[in-house]
Amino acid sequence: MTDAADPTLPWHAPDDLIIALTDAEGRLSSLERKLAASVLADVGFATNASITEIAARAKVSPPTVTRFCRRLGCASFSDFKVRLAKSTFVGLRYFSPDSVTSTAVE
Repeated sequence: MTDAADPTLPWHAPDDLIIALTDAEGRLSSLERKLAASVLADVGFATNASITEIAARAKVSPPTVTRFCRRLGCASFSDFKVRLAKSTFVGLRYFSPDSVTSTAVE
């Protein structure tokens, strides 16, 4: 069941969109679930793609992507991409600290 009256989903950690997307499934509409699944299937693509490319891959409209970003508490699509990239980087540091540290130093 979704909460259509509440445009945001306050239950997530604001900076960890990967966890938010993973935990959100039961609270999202069918289009939002398709979009979340598409983003989670290829986070690297999502952090580098345009709104049109993400919408096309998820088979939703660009305005659906914009609403989805706002529902997750992001100010804009650009904010969504930055937070998604941060979530990915933090995850890489946690699971493989040596490779991320050596890459950052080089």
